[in-house]
Amino acid sequence: MIVVLVGLVTTAVATLIVRDRDVAGIAAWSVLTAVTVDDHRAFVLLLVVAAIVMAVGISRRRVAWPRGPAITRFLSTFAAILVLMSLIDSIQTGAIGYAFEDIRRDVAAEGPAERFTAGAPDVYVFLLDGYPGRTAAMTEPDFDSVAITAALRTRGFDVALDSRSNYVSTRVTLPSVFASAHLPDIPSLRQPGTRQRDAHVLREATESGVALSALGAAGYERIAVASGYGEIGPLRVDRLIVPPQVGEFEASLLRTTMIGRIVDFLAPDAAASQKRERVEATFAEAVLLAQESHDRPRFVFVHVPAPHGPWVVDSAGIAFPGTTSLFASSADPVKDPNLRRHRFFEFSTYVANRTVATVDTILAASPRPPVIVLFSDHGPDISFDSNDPLGSDLDHRTSNLIAVLAPGHPDLLPDDATTVNIFPIVLNAYLGTDLAIQPNTFWAWRTGSSILDFVELDPRTWKAK
Repeated sequence: MIVVLVGLVTTAVATLIVRDRDVAGIAAWSVLTAVTVDDHRAFVLLLVVAAIVMAVGISRRRVAWPRGPAITRFLSTFAAILVLMSLIDSIQTGAIGYAFEDIRRDVAAEGPAERFTAGAPDVYVFLLDGYPGRTAAMTEPDFDSVAITAALRTRGFDVALDSRSNYVSTRVTLPSVFASAHLPDIPSLRQPGTRQRDAHVLREATESGVALSALGAAGYERIAVASGYGEIGPLRVDRLIVPPQVGEFEASLLRTTMIGRIVDFLAPDAAASQKRERVEATFAEAVLLAQESHDRPRFVFVHVPAPHGPWVVDSAGIAFPGTTSLFASSADPVKDPNLRRHRFFEFSTYVANRTVATVDTILAASPRPPVIVLFSDHGPDISFDSNDPLGSDLDHRTSNLIAVLAPGHPDLLPDDATTVNIFPIVLNAYLGTDLAIQPNTFWAWRTGSSILDFVELDPRTWKAK
């Protein structure tokens, strides 16, 4: 819709200037094509063509152009073919079907049960994307990994000493967390497919998992603060809060067109500032929710897209120089491994400080003691290669943080807690559910294959079994 609107406005402005819709159509086509290509030479050439066409059109305003209508018909036919090709591609990849399935599930979604236990505690779950656990933190001598642990324990948190993530990517960790099950045990995830299908079924596994169902049955209002990663849920909740900064969809358009290069040239700090603002907005939304008056108990899931790259500020919140990447860590320009490690751990310190400050504000604003869960979905993304996970350092990649503030339930976490058991541990204690505790098994996927082509890891070697 945005593309169509921009196209119509560009054509309308050109028509007003040239006063010939055929000439204006050619000029507008050149301009629109220029901003969507990812080559500066083609960009300049197309803009020159547009300028020449406009100049000729202005000089010949009163002279009819006999070939104009034929060229307009050709371009209109070409545009219709492109639209048809896009539609066919959407059908073949399953995107149209998934869209209708999403609509059907949205319509069928049920809110929380009417009845709830008065005085039940609010539950806050913070996902600190990529925050390092104790094992991973030992790789950086200057990183004070004990600081956040000590700060949390002072506030009554139970911190697992040897916690691990069962999976090595957010896209597969979250479904296992919300389903409270290992992904090979979920029927819809046993057969790898296209990337589009895999993304769809993983998000469905997240949103249809037992955790959200149990909370809804207990009368909890389920709220999520979105991370900006478009394919990662939960999105189908009772209330979804989306901070206004650039997300994965917009960033992908910027990265693959000339528009991104133009933005980086005109405002080199724009992309990094969007990441900084997104992180701050995510914490701020959690605080606002805590300060809202409400009778029904709430479950609040806050996905903080940090310290996952790009790493944009140091431990004091001061911007790193040269962080011009467009949201995704794959676009981060920092190549030196030592500098990458330094920036990651500096950013991690900043995230830790902001997390503790947010926890303090939530505790102060809550009328009754809340349950607060802090966890990271995986360890550092300094050198992890999603195309070759089995060739990466999976010992550090699975090293994560799990901490729980559980009023009335001291020592709730085992020292070897893993992500798949977070909700069984917490919900069994507070909701009286009987969710099974899963074995501490660990999984990656085969190099170069689908993310659902599961391979079990040996935790003694962190290699495939």
